[in-house]
Amino acid sequence: MNILGIHTEHNATAALILNNKLEVAISEEKFVNIKNYSGFPLNAVNHIMKEYNISADNIDFVALPCYLNSTELPTQERLEKIRKGVINPLLGSYFLATAGIISSYFGFTTPFFEGFYSFYQNNVKKGPNQKAVINLLNRLFGFRESQIVFVHHHLAHTYTPIGFFNLHKQKEPILIITQDGYGDLLAGMTGRYENGKYELLGTTSFVDSTAWIYAAVTKYLGMKENEHEHKVMGLAAYPPKEYGMKTYEKKFKDLIEVKNAKINLKYKTFLPTAYVLFVLRDRLYRERFDNVAFGVQQLIEEKITEFVRQNIEKYKIRNLAFGGGLFMNVKLNKKIQEMPEVNKCYFMPSCGDEMNAIGAAFYVLEQHGEFGKSDETMYLGKEYTDEEIEKYFAENNLDKRYELTKVKNPEKEVAEMVNEGKIVGRFCGKGEVGARSLGNRAILADPSKLESVEVINYAIKSRDFWMPFACSVLEERFDDYAIHNGKSLPYYMITAYDTTEKGKKELKAAIHRKDYTMRPNVVKKEHNEAYHKIIKNYEKLTDIGGILNTSLNIHGYPLIGFIKELFFTMDNSHLDTVQCGDFIITKKSK
Repeated sequence: MNILGIHTEHNATAALILNNKLEVAISEEKFVNIKNYSGFPLNAVNHIMKEYNISADNIDFVALPCYLNSTELPTQERLEKIRKGVINPLLGSYFLATAGIISSYFGFTTPFFEGFYSFYQNNVKKGPNQKAVINLLNRLFGFRESQIVFVHHHLAHTYTPIGFFNLHKQKEPILIITQDGYGDLLAGMTGRYENGKYELLGTTSFVDSTAWIYAAVTKYLGMKENEHEHKVMGLAAYPPKEYGMKTYEKKFKDLIEVKNAKINLKYKTFLPTAYVLFVLRDRLYRERFDNVAFGVQQLIEEKITEFVRQNIEKYKIRNLAFGGGLFMNVKLNKKIQEMPEVNKCYFMPSCGDEMNAIGAAFYVLEQHGEFGKSDETMYLGKEYTDEEIEKYFAENNLDKRYELTKVKNPEKEVAEMVNEGKIVGRFCGKGEVGARSLGNRAILADPSKLESVEVINYAIKSRDFWMPFACSVLEERFDDYAIHNGKSLPYYMITAYDTTEKGKKELKAAIHRKDYTMRPNVVKKEHNEAYHKIIKNYEKLTDIGGILNTSLNIHGYPLIGFIKELFFTMDNSHLDTVQCGDFIITKKSK
């Protein structure tokens, strides 16, 4: 069966299951070069249909992971408005604001707000919006209404780990938990998956969203909500614990409660967590910024682990899977995998809304009696042959600015350059889907020297001073560097671990400099042989079995997917050297 998944809102993405196997997934941001692009992924869909030579006639179903879809096409006018901040791409923000203002004016309670907004979405917005999407898909690609299936946002989040990790093959039941800011009137869903069948056990209303509280604090601290939450997480480790805990106890702890395996609002207000910022502005007045970061991080760690614990006790299931944007928080995931109640946990890699194109497609496949196949890889993007690289280089007259040199052993050359202290980009193999660099669209550097951080920040990244870089580590050396219990998969940079003394020394530039945690991409030879070879060559030169790896992009832009954006990145930064296939690209001296 062939199923096209299309996610049309925040992190708009398209994915294809071809003959029951996940083949490709690519986000619209890769084409328009706008991070977390929101709207219809027109370029991504066109790319997939062209690359795989498919049309509406040989697609069985189109799966859309949201009842309340956006139909905004990525026109040039829309792109310019997003760049200038005229368009706010947050899910349902205008409708939510209207409901909030009305509720505030009349003094409605939170349950009334929830009922009002739910009625509006289900009875006013849903029908016309779905019809608009159906008409758009028919007009652009010729899809019939009978081919189009709308999947609940959190069912899509649920089915991302089910499909990606082939969980239908597991013999024991799995408890699947999703949590995010908002999706189809929910902030979360809990269910049981066993023998290829899913049973819904509980839901979290959008008015009780812990992720929205985290986003509100991100905005309060002067950063972008729905994008810079990782910066708050990185900052949270810096204040002394005693000071951070005082802020948590006084300002955050009473915001929500977990009771009977459910998350509920606890503070008294007519506003849902989407508008907790109004509460926080008063509460957090004169609190130190780093204590605030500590407080909100402590909130989600304490409340979500308690939520997980109560669900385990209630349903007697100790193997878990997680989806939804809240679980992009690697420190939270670390706490979960360290819980004694947990046997095994599957954290969906890059588990934001971009993965819902995949999850929706797997869900529709399973609803038609078939199970999907996955290689459990995030390398689902575009790959270039050497011939394509040479052709692009020639057609765009890049020889005026760059040298293109073919080498016999590029993996050995890259390792030697890193050992010499150089910062080297890597643009090889299939691009990664999602936010994390797993070596194919990467910037590599010496992990043992703190100067690497300064050089990368100067050359290209311009990261905030407190933000750590990450590392790629050979699987056979993982025990040397990380303290782990084997409960989670360490391949995807989706969870964190405490670092050994050896790791603190040899990977000091690629771990958190305050709490010494690491967010590794463990590299298995079978997963990425060429990248494994680079780190192996580097190990021969230095005895270090890891390398500093950060995403190949300029700060504020998405992880690049295509060769056009590679040269955009090099043109607009001080990144001078990149491995591109079997070539080494270097800037010419001016």
